[in-house]
Amino acid sequence: CPVGRKGSGLNKVSANDCRNCETGKYNDEPGTHPCKDCATGKYNTNTQSVAESACLNCATGQYAPVVGTTTCTKCEVGKFQGSTGQPTCDPCPIGRYTNSLGTVQCNLCQAGRWQGSTGKTECVQCNAGRYNGNTGSTAVSACVPCSGSVCSGPGAASCGPAPAGKYTNSAKE
Repeated sequence: CPVGRKGSGLNKVSANDCRNCETGKYNDEPGTHPCKDCATGKYNTNTQSVAESACLNCATGQYAPVVGTTTCTKCEVGKFQGSTGQPTCDPCPIGRYTNSLGTVQCNLCQAGRWQGSTGKTECVQCNAGRYNGNTGSTAVSACVPCSGSVCSGPGAASCGPAPAGKYTNSAKE
């Protein structure tokens, strides 16, 4: 059988007796059966492919975990992939998150929030009476108490004076 096609058995008398390689596969050697799978991290939507170069890299934000695939899958929420041609996506590191499919890079936790675990879809708010002016914080200890006659609500990036008609107690709430 010619390249891009496959066949088995001894009764092949012409190329018409051979079948095209399926999608997700290629055949770069005449007479080879079966066709070869595209590697993990790659895909191929064409039939009768004659070279490994027909297997294309998955785009950033996507992956292909099995050989011989015809499509790539978007990274799940909480995961990302910044490189092409990958078999997996990576969990967002601590201090970062994503709640979108197909993410290339995870977002930093906003000021007033933190995240101490990997693979998360959101960051944790600082408690009322505490604040965090930094982005990308990785521990609850980044949320520090407000001092004096200032206060904050949950998820605050800074403390401020109590609103008119309100006061602060020892918990700074």
